[in-house]
Amino acid sequence: IRSDLMLLAASLVVALVIAWFLGRWFSGLAIRPLLTVTDELRRFASGDFTPRPVRTKDRDELGSLIAAYNGATVKVAEAFAERRNVEEHMRRFVADAGHELRTPLTVIDGYLQILRKARTDDPGVRERALSTLQAQTARMRALVERLIVLARLERPEPSESTTVDVAEIAADAVAGVTSARGGEVVLQTSGSPTVVADAADLHEAIGNLVDNAVKYGNGSTVVVSVAADGRDVVVRVTDGGPGIPPAERERVFERFFRGEDRGDIDGSGLGLAIVQHAVARCGGRVVLESADPGRTTFALHVPASRSRMRDATPLNV
Repeated sequence: IRSDLMLLAASLVVALVIAWFLGRWFSGLAIRPLLTVTDELRRFASGDFTPRPVRTKDRDELGSLIAAYNGATVKVAEAFAERRNVEEHMRRFVADAGHELRTPLTVIDGYLQILRKARTDDPGVRERALSTLQAQTARMRALVERLIVLARLERPEPSESTTVDVAEIAADAVAGVTSARGGEVVLQTSGSPTVVADAADLHEAIGNLVDNAVKYGNGSTVVVSVAADGRDVVVRVTDGGPGIPPAERERVFERFFRGEDRGDIDGSGLGLAIVQHAVARCGGRVVLESADPGRTTFALHVPASRSRMRDATPLNV
C-alpha cells in the first residue's frame, strides 16, 4: 500500500508539473495577441501609422477586441493619409496661386515705378500706365474670385441639394455668359429633366463650361443641349474652335493648366477645374467627348431624379 501511495503521489506531482507548464503555455497563447497589440500601439505612438492587422483565431471576447482594434487601425491610417493628401493639396494650391498672382503684381509694380519716375504731366504716359494698372487689377480680381469659388467647391461640406430643372439652370447660365461676353449660344432642350443637386453648384458647372466654349470657340456658334440619357441628365456644350491637342487632353481639368496654343486669350486656367469640382458635388462627372478641330464637346453627366419628365419646347437663347 505504501508503494502505491508513493506512486500515486509521484503521479500527482508529475500531473501538477505538466498542468503548470500547460497552463503557462495556454496563458501565453491567450495573451500573445494582447502583447502584439501593445507593441503595435507603441509603434503608433512613435508616428508609424501603417496598419498591421493582429492575427488571432479566438472567437470569444478577445477575438472581438482584436477585430475591433484592427478595424480602428485601418481607419486611423486612412485618416492620416487623407490629412497628408489635404496638406499636399493645399501646398500645391498656394504655390500655384502665388505663381499666378506674381505676374500681374510684377506688372503693377513696374508701372507704378514708371509713374513715379516719368513726367507726371505727360498724358500719354499716365494714360498707358493707368490703363495697364486697371487691366492687371481686374485680372487679379477675377483670379481671386475664381480661387474663392474653387476653394468653396473643394470643401468636403455637403451641398444643399434640391430637385432642380436642369433646362432652367442651363438657360440662366447661358444668359449670364452671353450678357457678359456676347457671342452666339444656342440652347436645345428635350423636355425638362430634373436632378437632385445644389442649384448653385450646377449653375457654376454649366456657366463655366459655356464661358470656356465662348472664350476658345473662335467666334463660332456654341451649342448647349440638355437631355435625359438613361439614368443621367446630360448637358453637352459644343464649340467650333480649334480643338485641343491630344497631348493636352488629359490635363485640361488641372488647376491653372492652359494650352500652349491659346493665342492672345487671357485666362486663369481654373474654369474647367471649377467645372469638375462643381459637377462632382452634384454627384456627377464631366467628360471631354470630342476635341478635334472644328468640334470640341464637353458633357456633364448628373444622375437624374425620379421626378417625371415634363415636356417642353426647345429653347433658343
